[in-house]
Amino acid sequence: MSKFKEYRILSKDVREKRNEMRTARAKITSYNKECFLDAPGSYDISACINKFEHVHGICMDPHAYEDGEFTKFCPLFGSEPCMNRTCNMFQKNSDYIAACERYKSAVAKRREFVKNLFKSK
Repeated sequence: MSKFKEYRILSKDVREKRNEMRTARAKITSYNKECFLDAPGSYDISACINKFEHVHGICMDPHAYEDGEFTKFCPLFGSEPCMNRTCNMFQKNSDYIAACERYKSAVAKRREFVKNLFKSK
């Protein structure tokens, strides 16, 4: 198999893994209408990732906006699996973390291929 063909196969794998990761992320994302920052209990954290259309109040956190939308994460959401097994999103969150790992692995594999391809002999 030619090197170009092998690179195309690795790139296709990266695209597939990225799409799987985005699909899994969409399953743990909730889209809400309003968020009142002055009253912390007024908005609902119903999923791992909560995006709000309208925000009332001032937010000083520079990481609160993701893709132009105000985003609140569940306190247990992160790169590690959630420890709250009674949460409705537990299985979906585990699927998302597994999809992230598969994507990172595919990117690393392609990066290693390119690195070895241009390595001088």
